[in-house]
Amino acid sequence: LPEDAGASYLFGGAHEALRTAPWLGASLRLTTHEFSADAFVPAPKGIEKSHAPFFAPPYEVPMPLLGNLVMQGVFTRDLGVWWTSRDLYMQERAVVESVEADATLALLFGRDPGSEIFAWLESDMRVLASVLPEQARAGLPIEYPTGAIGLRIKEGAPEDLPDSFASAFLAAITFANLEGGGMAQQPMLLNIEQTDHGSIYSASFRSPPEGQPLAARQNLSPSLLIGKDGAIWISSSLSLLQEIAVAPTQMVAAHGLWLDLEVPELHKILARDRNILVANRLLKEGGDIEAATGFVDMMMAGLAIFDAASLRSRLESGFVSVQLQIRATP
Repeated sequence: LPEDAGASYLFGGAHEALRTAPWLGASLRLTTHEFSADAFVPAPKGIEKSHAPFFAPPYEVPMPLLGNLVMQGVFTRDLGVWWTSRDLYMQERAVVESVEADATLALLFGRDPGSEIFAWLESDMRVLASVLPEQARAGLPIEYPTGAIGLRIKEGAPEDLPDSFASAFLAAITFANLEGGGMAQQPMLLNIEQTDHGSIYSASFRSPPEGQPLAARQNLSPSLLIGKDGAIWISSSLSLLQEIAVAPTQMVAAHGLWLDLEVPELHKILARDRNILVANRLLKEGGDIEAATGFVDMMMAGLAIFDAASLRSRLESGFVSVQLQIRATP
């Protein structure tokens, strides 16, 4: 496998194993309702130490139990060691490109990102995607899935570290409003809410005057939850964050990378957006409505075949493995 800056940035450990592997093994399995593919390569000797930030020992983390999920997963990485020593794990071009991100994060947080922010975070990053609640999507011309990423602050971290996340969020929204204002765009309104579960910082667009339709941008209400238990959740949607704040949790594995996709929920979103999808496709089909409609309906029919998909990647027993499983609708 050739060197790749993007792959080294996102998947440094697996990228190194694939790049240096003398051979690759794979297996395929196909049944009436399931397809699975496994690929594995021998891990370079000592990769657990040389690329330690990517290979945290297995443990469990709390994951909110939510309905209407499109996707959920956990990604592990020691962010502090990775970011402060990223020149050891990234290709040179990726390191150069990370300098701007480092400067932006330092500006937003008012602290060094690697040693003063990331170093105080646990190694797990939880990700969720869900469907907008019915009341939140009412009147929207197009619906997007909502997403969230969850971090956890380590015990013993500076007491004012959560305040740095709040300041960074407020600064990011302020900068976005300033940039949007220069292009005559409507600014987002900030709101802070104190709850029994922590502080919620959110931004949203003002509703249009009565009688005027909602805009697509009103799908977005960027939000930050600073939980009393040390949890930090960042979301594209206030409604999703409010659900996360009060949801019960279950313990799930944190080992490498795992993602689960619920295809029926994604299909429901596309079904509600069908007219918009057809209109967008119409431009590519040169105004041929039958071709545009046929393409969208064929895409949705194909998606309806599938029920769920999952992806797993980890280092185990001297091998770096990637497992893909796709389950068909019964």
